[in-house]
Amino acid sequence: IAMAKKLIEEEGDMAFGPSQFDNPANPEVHRQTTAEPRFDGVFHILESRIVGEKHLKLRVRDPAGGAVIDAIAFGQGELQGQLAQNMSMVYRLDVNEWQGRRKLQLMVEHIQAQ
Repeated sequence: IAMAKKLIEEEGDMAFGPSQFDNPANPEVHRQTTAEPRFDGVFHILESRIVGEKHLKLRVRDPAGGAVIDAIAFGQGELQGQLAQNMSMVYRLDVNEWQGRRKLQLMVEHIQAQ
């Protein structure tokens, strides 16, 4: 930001600076219009079960090791029984609040065999 301001100062009328970081409405507009980030990765499936008749609840881990993470794939219960040991997933990060506890959870949007 400092470099951009310096260039605008040096160039005078030949430069344009939108001043987006000086506009107090800018952060709120970004919160409303910018999509949640999606991530992809390969995970080792430790457990899988059906919840709520059609949702797939998983416990996964990076194949190289690390923490066990909960994941849920809404509306993808039909994949139960078709899961490979390692699955490629597209997901969003979420916090699952259950019985007063908060845990990281992956919200799986797409899942397929590696």
